[in-house]
Amino acid sequence: MDREELLKQMHAGRERLEEALGRVDEGRMTVPALPHDWSVKDLVAHIGWWEQRIARLYTLLSRGELPGAADDLPVDALNARVYAENRDRPLAEVVRDERDAYQALLWLAESGPDDDLFNPDRFAWTEGEPFVRWIIGNTYGHYDEHLPDLLVWLNT
Repeated sequence: MDREELLKQMHAGRERLEEALGRVDEGRMTVPALPHDWSVKDLVAHIGWWEQRIARLYTLLSRGELPGAADDLPVDALNARVYAENRDRPLAEVVRDERDAYQALLWLAESGPDDDLFNPDRFAWTEGEPFVRWIIGNTYGHYDEHLPDLLVWLNT
């Protein structure tokens, strides 16, 4: 994968997500209709948190620092924490924060040094994987993980 392909996939994935979210009117955004009794707002908060986490992770790694122990929790525990922290937040704030987090990753994909993004040996923490793997897994890869459930709900 190179930068051009990364950006192409990020834009396409974002378009799929935005198209699906655009089909949900505001009144239905908080209805718990998705797996885990999540609402679409909960899903957006979840996606945004993971996007933001990866942007913060890159900042730490690029400064030669390592993530703290809080990032070592199992994924299900992190997801439960994210749900609890965001369930009472206003919809507009959740949507804004997710868009900002996506923009941070898009900026990184557009302007981050090639070595930082694509060199599997750049950051020891990634254990031989290029950092781009974390961008993929928390943008279009993550969207595609959740879109089927959202689309089933939208089509019922």
